[in-house]
Order: sequence, then structure tokens, then C-alpha cells
Amino acid sequence: LTLNVLRRLSAGLQLQFAYSYSKAIDEGSGMGNSEGFLQNQGSAYYWDKAMSRGRASFDIRNNSVTNLTYDLPRTSLTGIAGALANGWQVSGILSLADGPAFSMDEEGNSAQRRAMTRRGTGGLRPNLIPGGNNNPVLGGPDLYYDPTQFVSSTCTGARVCRSGDPDYRDGYFGNVGRNTLTGPGLATFDFSLLKNLNLTETKRFQFRAEFFNLFNHSNFALPDFNPFLGSGARDSQAGRITSTTTTARQIQFALKFIF
Repeated sequence: LTLNVLRRLSAGLQLQFAYSYSKAIDEGSGMGNSEGFLQNQGSAYYWDKAMSRGRASFDIRNNSVTNLTYDLPRTSLTGIAGALANGWQVSGILSLADGPAFSMDEEGNSAQRRAMTRRGTGGLRPNLIPGGNNNPVLGGPDLYYDPTQFVSSTCTGARVCRSGDPDYRDGYFGNVGRNTLTGPGLATFDFSLLKNLNLTETKRFQFRAEFFNLFNHSNFALPDFNPFLGSGARDSQAGRITSTTTTARQIQFALKFIF
């Protein structure tokens, strides 16, 4: 679904709103992470591609962009006062989007590496506990998702197990689907203030003040999506977010001579 609303320039105001609602499903998005995806796309599930079917890594359900430009009304002032009061323009871009799909990962499981050498362990996924939630998003950078909903692919029960336990086995793929989790969304607002100072009909100075991510909103990257250590024990860093996808607030000024 796509929706586009446009107000053409009238009374100094131009406004556009664009929205899309979508869902994308595939068996693998791109090659590796060389195409800008946030998660490596390698997979050991090539023997049964149906096990790789899931939300595409570019599946962003809701996405909207709103932009506006407004020329402030001119005053009747003349001279220096008129030059300072007239010729102002403001503009802004508001971007809002859901987060991308991503997978739980267990490539570092040493027991699985030994048992599945010929197949490889790229893209190996853990098991979902019986009756668990495959998208247990909590939100926040300290614990974005609930790692207790997953156990290592060498465990068939609801608890972390070790070699010798009755619910331990190796050489089997995990049952968590591909890209079942949804990452953090995006929200950013860019703003600019522009002042034209006319010298003649064809020559003018233009001053610009531009504010990127005006409200300094933190747009988080994907969390640590490998909830287990090589031994199969839980990783204390599982679910923690340590980086952002956009910069902090940036301000820049520019002066142009247009002729």
C-alpha cells in the first residue's frame, strides 16, 4: 500500500506526505552483508531452502516521510528593517519507520561446529522454548529482547542444557524461524532555516542554518543477536544495543552568493 498526499506551493506553503505499508518474504536477502543489510545473510540451510523462508531483511512494515517548505509572510517594512525581517524560509523533513527484520544467531556454538562441519554453521539459529514467543521484544538499549525465550540449538527443552543431559543433542538445526524479530524503528526530524538577502534582481546572498536530527533522538542499531556463548551457555550481553544507526544532532551553517 502506498499513499502520497501533496499540497502544491500556495500561500508560501508546500507540503508532501508519503506512506507505505508492505511485507516482503524471501529465502535470503543479498549476499553476505555487502549490500547494506544490518545482518550477515550467509546460511547453512541451503539443503532445505524452505527453512530459510521468512521476512526479508528489508521488510520494514510501516514507513513514512513528511516534508514541508514555508516562506514566512513578507512585512511592509523597508530599508534595513525590511531586509532583516523579509526573505525567511523554513523547511523540515520528518522520517518515521518500523525496524527491520533480524534473526537470532548461533554460529559460534562449538558443539554444532564439530557436528556439522560439512554443512557449515553460517546463519545457524537456536531453539524456541516450548510455547515461547519468537519476537519477544522488550524495547530499550539494555535488554531489547527477552533471551530466556530461546535455548541453544543443542537443547530440546526449555532450559539451558549441557552435554549428557537428557534433552541435549547436537547435529540438528534450531527451530527458530528466520528473521522473526523486529529491530528498533527510526524517527528523525531535519530542519533548516533560510534567509535570502536580495542585492539586485539576479544577485542575492543566501544564509542557511541546517539541523540534522534536530531533537537528538537516538535511533538504535540491532542488539546483540547471539544470545549464547560457544559453550551453549547464555551470554550476559544478549539483547544489549551498543550503537546507533544515525548520528547525534548535527548543525551546520552556510552562506551562498547566488548570481
